[in-house]
Amino acid sequence: MTGNKNRNMLLVIVLILLVVAGAGLLYWNYFLKPAYIGIGDLREEIDGIEQEIALLEEKLEQKSDIEQRWESLSDRRPYLLAKIPETIDLPSVLGAIEKAVRSSSLKLLSLRAGAFADSEQYRSIPFSLQLSGNRKALLTFLRKLEQFPHMTLIDQASIDQSDEGYRLNISFNLIFIPEGQVEEVGAEEEQDQG
Repeated sequence: MTGNKNRNMLLVIVLILLVVAGAGLLYWNYFLKPAYIGIGDLREEIDGIEQEIALLEEKLEQKSDIEQRWESLSDRRPYLLAKIPETIDLPSVLGAIEKAVRSSSLKLLSLRAGAFADSEQYRSIPFSLQLSGNRKALLTFLRKLEQFPHMTLIDQASIDQSDEGYRLNISFNLIFIPEGQVEEVGAEEEQDQG
């Protein structure tokens, strides 16, 4: 009987050990393991948030520089939009060229405009212009064209003398911002500063 008691006692101890081991395994699988995974996820999230905070603090340190650049750019924006108008402003720009020619004592021999030439950031229209008149008036007109309110790129200019007087032959390009790109340029500036 003592042998049976020992065996029963041993069986009870083994059963208790199995129940404790099973409970420990269940506790590990359903409580500890998910908690450790959650803690790991939270640590990764905290690291990400700390990196974002560091970037934001760095940007905050640059805030005054960014504000100064923004003020300088926003002050220059109307000037730049006047110098480089949008494509829809073409008729008024052509009118300004015509007005500049007609306001002088020069005779318009020819004015030819080419087709729009597109680049990544702007459009341009090539022009060739021939005027005749006295040399001083031609040079004055050339200076006016160089100081034209809209951006002009002069490719070639020559003053030739003929029997009838002097003739100015000039080739230049007017620069335009494509329609809708003004807002895109402004958004890019804001992103660069943000």
